Amino acid sequence: MVERIEEGLAEQIREAVTEAVNTGVRDASHHDETDPLLVVAVTQIAAEHAQQLLSQSVSAARHAGHSWTALGERLGVTKQAAQQRYRSADTPVAGPSQRLLKPVTAFDEMAKLADAGAHGWHSISYGWLYHLLEQSGQQWEHRREAFPLPGNRKRLEAHGWTHIGTTYPWQYLKRPLGKQPLPDAPQAP
Repeated sequence: MVERIEEGLAEQIREAVTEAVNTGVRDASHHDETDPLLVVAVTQIAAEHAQQLLSQSVSAARHAGHSWTALGERLGVTKQAAQQRYRSADTPVAGPSQRLLKPVTAFDEMAKLADAGAHGWHSISYGWLYHLLEQSGQQWEHRREAFPLPGNRKRLEAHGWTHIGTTYPWQYLKRPLGKQPLPDAPQAP
């Protein structure tokens, strides 16, 4: 049997989501915080992000070896329904000025991104065991933070960092260094 989240913790999570929506409505409203369409728009952003986190969590659980049956039980659906809804797409195909950096793990991805960044490649997307890189005319620095703190992203963006994405428990950022990239090593035949 899959362990359930205690009701007290579940309520804290619900309150945190509600507070985030309320803060978004306050920050986005210029005149009327009770505009129903504004509340719908902000709540839609929260719902989309929650769905993205759920999809990423299911992918992480699958990569950790959990079965579709266990995931279906946790989600309150059949294993077939869980598979249909959350089976992840294949690794993306790189375009002409892009390439896949794979395989990468939490242990080596930052060193591999540092090397790629020195050669003018920067991450534009990522997934389990890969980063999709795009070529540019300058060097890049990449950063991964565990358990991002509220407000930290804005502080980093003020220092030139661009958000790539957040996948619990990581937040990925990048920034250009304004230096010419090192030449790429020749590709093996």
